[in-house]
This record gives sequence, structure tokens and C-alpha cells, in this order.
Amino acid sequence: MRGNECPIHVADGVLGKQCHVCAFFNGFDEQHRVLRSFIKEGFERGDKAFHIVDPELREDHLKRLAEAGIDVEQAMATGTKDDPWVLKTPPGSSEYTIYRDETADPPQLVCQVGSTKLTYLSRAVEDLHGWLQEQGDWIPLGAADEQKTPAEGTVEAWGRSADNPVGGWYGLRKGYRGRFGMYLPPLLEELGLAEVTHDARNNKMQAKA
Repeated sequence: MRGNECPIHVADGVLGKQCHVCAFFNGFDEQHRVLRSFIKEGFERGDKAFHIVDPELREDHLKRLAEAGIDVEQAMATGTKDDPWVLKTPPGSSEYTIYRDETADPPQLVCQVGSTKLTYLSRAVEDLHGWLQEQGDWIPLGAADEQKTPAEGTVEAWGRSADNPVGGWYGLRKGYRGRFGMYLPPLLEELGLAEVTHDARNNKMQAKA
């Protein structure tokens, strides 16, 4: 794990550079009391969690997480058609869903925005993350419809550039191949691969290592 870019709190302390914890608890109540804020803070930072829980305690565990203010359903989303990621656009003004369709050839990301369906190459997630790492800085999103020319140097422009790994559009549905810079960034943020700003306009993103 990398050194902390912001404090990580657990119990009554703050973790240092070596972010490893070993803890023993006197029961389930104490476990949740000590770790609840740590788990919540992790989700707020965009981290992921893997919990091994006694099946008989599963519902109680999920209930306690929800009581701590954690969106349990969203945290457990698997990104399938039956359990898609539920996301919001960077300004927070619209909600949409997205899931991976691995049965498609090539695999696709299926994005549903109201009654409109958009599809992108599934590899866009890994490719975009790699490109952001190469840039090493905040990149404007520059979201635009297919018919509009995006500003150079933006995520939107890269998503349709002849210089990207696929040599052009990641969007697949003719007439709806744009908005790459609107709908892909929140997915990378949800997956813990990027940070995204959430202002009313002119948002940007950068890679997480």
C-alpha cells in the first residue's frame, strides 16, 4: 500500500506510512464499534473492501454498515446486467447505470441514461486508466456529444482520438458514441482507479495508482 495522501483513522489513532492493522475484538459489537469509521472512511476515499463474515451474521453486518451511513447496495454492486453500477454524472445532476457485457464481441460497457442506451468498448476502463497514469496530472473531462468536436487534451477528445489504443471511438452506437468524458469517469472513480471533481461544470480527473 502507498504512503498516505490523507490521514486514515482507525479506533482513536491515525495510521502512518505502513498501513497494516491486526486487531482482536471481544465480540461483534466491539468489532463494529472500532472499525465502522475506518470502513466508512475507506469507501468515501474510493477504496474497496473485502469482508469475510460468518453467514449467520451477514445481515447484521450489512445492517450495521448501513446504519453507519454506508450505501451498502452500491458498495456491493458487481457491474453485471442484473446488478449494475448506479452512478451519477460528475456534476451530480443525473443518475445512470452501467454494466459490463462480457458476452458481447468485443466485450462492452452498457450505459443506460433514462431511456437512452449507450455502449462503449469494455477495455476503455483499463485503457483510460493507463492513459491518465501517463499524463500524471488532472485532465479536463470535456464531455461532448458525438456531433460536437471536443476540446483538445480532454478525456472526451482522447476517447475518440486516432492516437488512442483502439485508434478511434470507444463509443459503439452510431449517433451516441460521444459523452465518453461524462459517463466513463464516474465508473473509474467507483472502481477506485481515478479521482474526479464534482463541480457544476469544467470537471476533471486524475489516475489513482
